Amino acid sequence: MDVRIILVEPKNDENIGAVARVVKNFGFSDLCLVNPTDIGTKAFHVASHAHDVLTAAKVMGSVDEAIANSAVIVGSTARHGISVNEHLRMPYLSPRDLKTKVEGKDGVVSLLFGREDTGLLNEELIRCDLVVCIPTSTIYSVMNLSHAVAILLY
Repeated sequence: MDVRIILVEPKNDENIGAVARVVKNFGFSDLCLVNPTDIGTKAFHVASHAHDVLTAAKVMGSVDEAIANSAVIVGSTARHGISVNEHLRMPYLSPRDLKTKVEGKDGVVSLLFGREDTGLLNEELIRCDLVVCIPTSTIYSVMNLSHAVAILLY
């Protein structure tokens, strides 16, 4: 099973660098960026010894392009609520359940992560085969992008 990490319209180059570092920490290398902000020196500083992952990251113009050859598309969300439930494959999977579902799959499993401010749009989540939600406190459920990536790659 090959895993591709897709960041949709990341706005903060430091987050891109932190994700590149996490990707390398867990032994992966396929990072794809959809319409990212400019990747500057801050991204490389935060990436630390993962410059190779950052430099090799594929830049795509659309989510369609990024998921084109995926066998399984997994969307991540922190959102809970009736309006979301009406549009998405339910129930949400936990990271542990996700591992069980995708383990041993042939082809590319794409993990789709949304924008730092709004996450994935419903139109993007609908395209996913599976949707995962990391259990967090209801007081503040939104995680930093690189932390969410780390949990799903673990």
